[in-house]
Amino acid sequence: MSDTRSTGLLKSKNIILTGGRGFIGARLEQHLKQLGANVIKLDRETCADSIAVDFNNPELMKSVVQQINSTSPIHHIFHLAGQKSSSACKKDSLNSLSNTTNSTLNLLEACKDLNQLNRIILISSIGVYGSEEDGHKDLYTEANPPKTESIYSSTKVITESLGLAFAKEFKVPTLIVRLSNVYGPNQPMGALIPDLISQMRDPNAVIAMGSDVPIKDFIHIDDILSGLTSLITTKNIGIGEIFNLCSGEKSSVKQILDRLVKYTKFCGTIVVDPNKIRPNEKLCLVGSNAKLRSATYWRPSRSLEEGLRELCQIMKQK
Repeated sequence: MSDTRSTGLLKSKNIILTGGRGFIGARLEQHLKQLGANVIKLDRETCADSIAVDFNNPELMKSVVQQINSTSPIHHIFHLAGQKSSSACKKDSLNSLSNTTNSTLNLLEACKDLNQLNRIILISSIGVYGSEEDGHKDLYTEANPPKTESIYSSTKVITESLGLAFAKEFKVPTLIVRLSNVYGPNQPMGALIPDLISQMRDPNAVIAMGSDVPIKDFIHIDDILSGLTSLITTKNIGIGEIFNLCSGEKSSVKQILDRLVKYTKFCGTIVVDPNKIRPNEKLCLVGSNAKLRSATYWRPSRSLEEGLRELCQIMKQK
């Protein structure tokens, strides 16, 4: 993908990345390196290309961050560690909540004395907003208050609250970024779009799924990457700001299905399985990206139609 506006602005910048083995983190690492940045990955496990750290240990976290900074001053941080799906959060609520709190708190605490740190990006979700049942039918803006309706949204609100508190109390240069439903090549199974495409590879399969009624906001991974880099390369953005990073387009699950059926030439049967309908499913959750577009040079460049067609072609070849 091309991110010409960021070219040269990140050359030789030292960037810490947590959660670099995940879908978004792995692509973000690649993208940042293509832009010339030096990426230092922190991981819970020992890997050849990352530094192992116990995110639950505040002393160790601070020691690792200070050691990195003493060698090469840290300019930016992307904190993606602990990003779990809603189903994973529900299945293991205790660890989801404790790991989110500890990893975010300990990282922020370790950043208080980094004099050359420009931005620390904390990843959240538009899932923190309410739902259509509240009478809200417009696009959600950053001014809409969070409403915790699940363990998943609770983990995001915790991350946001800590980031905003450290921004206000200690002037740690945090930004909160609320992502919508991200999709794209190499997304692991378990997400709606790759699951459906995978099953449609058998043109005569019977696919059981949850409700096709909900209206969602889908955004391509390429637009996520350019949006994130725009937030660390644009000047005059105040600390403690919150941004939606989303397409701002409404798409029902039924519309996604129809497009995938068309692109895969699926001829099988699709049925609704009541057991797969999420009890807390929000009927309409779409964000506004107006604030991000106003503050930066970022614009979404991948249409849903283009992205889905390309993804079907890529997965067909695997």
